[in-house]
Amino acid sequence: MGSKVEYIALIFIALVAGFAYFLQTPTLQNSNPTQELSKKETEVNNFIEYEINATATLHTLKAKNAYKMENKWYIKEPYISTKNIKILSSKEAIYAKQKVVFLKDVYALRDDNTTYNSQKAIYLKNKEEFITPTKFILTKGADKVTGKELIYKVITKETFAKDVKGKFKLKDTKK
Repeated sequence: MGSKVEYIALIFIALVAGFAYFLQTPTLQNSNPTQELSKKETEVNNFIEYEINATATLHTLKAKNAYKMENKWYIKEPYISTKNIKILSSKEAIYAKQKVVFLKDVYALRDDNTTYNSQKAIYLKNKEEFITPTKFILTKGADKVTGKELIYKVITKETFAKDVKGKFKLKDTKK
């Protein structure tokens, strides 16, 4: 076994290495919220954004509050509507490069009155795809489907999902 000096040296090296790692690792506990908010480049409140072409409105985005930081928009209470999606909303979202990541209590209502609920969803504006990478619930009338991941292609109206379970109310066609 080693001497007391070796143990003390080993403990000292471990403490220095741990302290160096602690200083290199950014954590929320070490950040100053006031300092983080001072990095905002732009802030807007209670706004509506329209994306249009020559003949129609492609997307409408309404939100309570949004601010831009490092090429991303952080949005509170976003509400998006498109030609084929009546409502796409959540508590928060992050928008960057044609991609909107919805967080917390995501709700979507399609034009055929099918609804989606999840805790996270991604809307790819350029591909017009709605993706839920987490557990979801899809309902239409009395029918209910649950699963772990979902992709909805808005233009073709195709839905792909994993680990699907469902309850359906079938109509009796015999009379």
